[in-house]
Amino acid sequence: MFAVIAILLAKFLAARIAGPPPLHIDPDDPDMQAAIARARAALDVFDRRLEADDAEAYLKYAIGEEGKQEHVWAQVTGAEEGGYRVELVSQPIDPRFAAPEAFVLGRDAVEDWQLLHRDGSIEG
Repeated sequence: MFAVIAILLAKFLAARIAGPPPLHIDPDDPDMQAAIARARAALDVFDRRLEADDAEAYLKYAIGEEGKQEHVWAQVTGAEEGGYRVELVSQPIDPRFAAPEAFVLGRDAVEDWQLLHRDGSIEG
């Protein structure tokens, strides 16, 4: 009986730690496309804050291949002509989609952005 309870408890805890399963979203979904368009349209705001603020900056982008992509977050470490120096912070679930730890992400690849300010507020 103790073994059964221990196994059930272990499965429960593992599920809580792992979090919810990935959510599939059609890349052509109009709401998703509208959200990406809004984020890209506001990249100038992101750029100004990046230069003037001491906030932690993050960008979301798609990684993978046509028809099977994951959307991951990277932390911005600096700006480049036409893009951003980033370090991957959320690993893709599919190991085939591994990205280099640090690379330059083009502005046209950005799907979303977020700034975490020192006061704890979040923008983006």
